[in-house]
Amino acid sequence: MALIECYECRASISSDARTCPQCGARRRRGILESLFLISLGLVLLFFAFMYWSLPSKEERQQLREMASRTDPLAPTIAQAPIATPNPSGQRLVAKVSPYLAMTPDRKFVVTGNTNLPNQYVLLIHVYHVGGNLYAGTRYTAQANATVENGQFNTGPMATLDANDHLLPGPYELEFSSLAPELQPSSTWATIGTKGENLGGPLIGTFNCINFHLQFRIDDALQVHSVQ
Repeated sequence: MALIECYECRASISSDARTCPQCGARRRRGILESLFLISLGLVLLFFAFMYWSLPSKEERQQLREMASRTDPLAPTIAQAPIATPNPSGQRLVAKVSPYLAMTPDRKFVVTGNTNLPNQYVLLIHVYHVGGNLYAGTRYTAQANATVENGQFNTGPMATLDANDHLLPGPYELEFSSLAPELQPSSTWATIGTKGENLGGPLIGTFNCINFHLQFRIDDALQVHSVQ
């Protein structure tokens, strides 16, 4: 315990005292205490965000049904390839064939097949081409998907802005991935620690997945003219 000076009456008080016994002024928080409270608040906000971002029981059931379907979801972007294992050390020509669907409340769901290894993380974005972010017409949604047994799926994709809403017009479905060195270590035996074992037209800069597909939203806000 140390003596400090009250910032109001200048009396000497204990550093443990919450108020000054002379004038009753509350002791100011120190920098470390303030930083701790701010950090604690940010951590609580993060966990609250993660909790509310989790799909509901009904949404999880819907995803399981989508992932188990053998018939293409309507509309489809491409035919799904057969996921084949890749022996360690051999070059893997990456294949990703997604299906695009929309929930009744106008949120995108993307599922599909791939020959990428289990636990490989895909980054998926949907955005309105030519929209103006500042005018509120640039719809953007994103989600991550982890490969499991040759399949991947996203929950209803969250928009970057809660006020974003679908408008008719051209859209793009963009696929990318974590850098190889940031992927789970269980994938390295197949893709290489730097992604050096990955190849094919879907592989871009830094040996990451990088491709996009175009589609349109018609005036009825349905997916149309998928390419």
